[in-house]
Amino acid sequence: MAAKNDDDAQDILGACLGILVEEADPVILRTTLQTLLKLMKNAAENPSEEKFHHVRKENKAFSNKVWRYAGAQQFMLAAGWAEADDAVVLTDSERLKCAIQLLEAKILLVKKKSKLLLKEKDNRLS
Repeated sequence: MAAKNDDDAQDILGACLGILVEEADPVILRTTLQTLLKLMKNAAENPSEEKFHHVRKENKAFSNKVWRYAGAQQFMLAAGWAEADDAVVLTDSERLKCAIQLLEAKILLVKKKSKLLLKEKDNRLS
């Protein structure tokens, strides 16, 4: 049964990342993904430290890089975070590992795509 739940989690989290990729400004997408990854890793690597399980929505960096995008919000909620007043709080760490793996893979793809686009641009200019 756990495998099905893992597959479901991967599908849901992957769909949220797809939404994020479609809506995010391509220039800041990698920063958004890296910020999400840092939040997830900090929470996973520090399970007993409350400061890594709580992010204020009004935090300027978080608001500008992550929370402004519906796909990022959905990703965080699907990964086990919940809205609580003016914050986002980790309430279930079960999906963090899956979320981290998907973010790492997506960041690699975005880097590759960026390199290819730069190479194409250089070829057109020369």
